[in-house]
Amino acid sequence: MTRPFRVAIVGAGPAGIYAADLLTKAERDFELSI
Repeated sequence: MTRPFRVAIVGAGPAGIYAADLLTKAERDFELSI
């Protein structure tokens, strides 16, 4: 059993929101924190 990637996006400006949007559409298993 593999653990999901843990991703933290620091900052909620346009670049952070865009990165979060792209990551949520990725097909990998991960935990996302903004």
